Amino acid sequence: MRGTFKEYFYHHDKEINGAFLNLEEINRFDWHDEFTGNQDYELIRLIDQRIHPTYLRMIESVLCPILSIAAYFSRIDKGSGTDGLNIFQVIEELKDTDLNEVTKPYSQIMRNGVAHGGITYLQDEIRYRDSKGNEDKKDVHEIIRIFDDLVDTCNALIIALSVFLLTHQAYGYKLPQQLLINELIEETENPWWEIIGCLPSELTQMNQLIIFARSRTMFFDKIRFFAIQSCLLAGTLAPGYDRYFMSIRSQTSTLGCVSFDGRKLKQVHENPDSPFEDYIRTIEDNVIFKKRVRRLKFCERLETLLGSFGINWKRFKAKSLVGIPRISVRISSIHRSGWGVVLKSKVIVINPNGEISKDYIKRWSGRIVKKSLHHARSKCSFNNKMRYLFLGYADISVFRRDYRRRRLADFNLDPDLICTIKIKRIKRIRNPDIYKSETEVNGKYHFAWNRSWLEDTSGKT
Repeated sequence: MRGTFKEYFYHHDKEINGAFLNLEEINRFDWHDEFTGNQDYELIRLIDQRIHPTYLRMIESVLCPILSIAAYFSRIDKGSGTDGLNIFQVIEELKDTDLNEVTKPYSQIMRNGVAHGGITYLQDEIRYRDSKGNEDKKDVHEIIRIFDDLVDTCNALIIALSVFLLTHQAYGYKLPQQLLINELIEETENPWWEIIGCLPSELTQMNQLIIFARSRTMFFDKIRFFAIQSCLLAGTLAPGYDRYFMSIRSQTSTLGCVSFDGRKLKQVHENPDSPFEDYIRTIEDNVIFKKRVRRLKFCERLETLLGSFGINWKRFKAKSLVGIPRISVRISSIHRSGWGVVLKSKVIVINPNGEISKDYIKRWSGRIVKKSLHHARSKCSFNNKMRYLFLGYADISVFRRDYRRRRLADFNLDPDLICTIKIKRIKRIRNPDIYKSETEVNGKYHFAWNRSWLEDTSGKT
């Protein structure tokens, strides 16, 4: 069975690698966490211009290739044919298995409507129609939820497959090249150097890997060292290319580049006793880099010292924050009401040492309010009076798990909503508590504990 599995990865390497690459590019989109508020037009534009094309791309290039692995072997176990597995057949094959959960974000009519232009915008809904005349209406918020679930599902599938391949690498499974490239990006990242992407290409009948790098240092010696180190590591993690070409961008210098002969690099890699000079001889074109300004050697050493201090300071700070909750303000807004400001925010609270309890939230409630107010005021200009007025009213929703901001904005009473914290100094403002919540007053703070969260945590305090 393992031999058949290895053979499948060998013959479908292009599709699986494409799934890794497409998901990597989709995850880099900056609009996944976009918050549109109650603006109907912005919501429709988000769906039309971004969600629809990305949904189709994820179905065809990510979900289908990954789920095809399970569908293929499911059919082998049944003794059925495995030819012509499209997305519809894959979903139907897995619908009645243990993998049914990962098929739920897929909608056949929605997919066909987007692919063939069968989309009609209604008042608060969108109607999808396929080529056979079948129709399906979905609320705009439901569409966004389906898309977000699809993104999360695809990421979970890719992570699970990556863990399997990396832990079973000794058995000779062919690793997707994009997985190795991601490892290259992680291995070479430091305060002075970053690889932002890789692109397979062809050059005069040679297959070539173009590596795009960004330099954060102004000194040539460092750039040359990191460039050569990254190219040599690329030859190890992503073998098989005839040429490795690196394009380097820097704010303090002109464009730089370096290239290696992949065939010579492979020969050197195969000999474990090769001296470092043999690696240098594989360079086709040395690092071409013109410095704009002459820098003193002392400044280079000072930059190294400061960068190293920054790395160790983050480690020291992380150790010093042991026991302190990780508080992340995801949405915050303030507006003026009389003599004070009204604060509303959505906050994620994570206890690094275990579960969250009532006493834990009450203990750190002051820090939660303070951080929410600071986050909201930081978005105001310095001449805005709201930066300096006293807090008159606060309504803060506390969550135990992070979600995209557009989902937090209209979050239901799911167990991940812990409570709301209110401070009421402006008497005329009235706002109801969570439905069927358990209320409690502790000093100036008014807590409304979500019943779903209380039941999920079995009443722990």
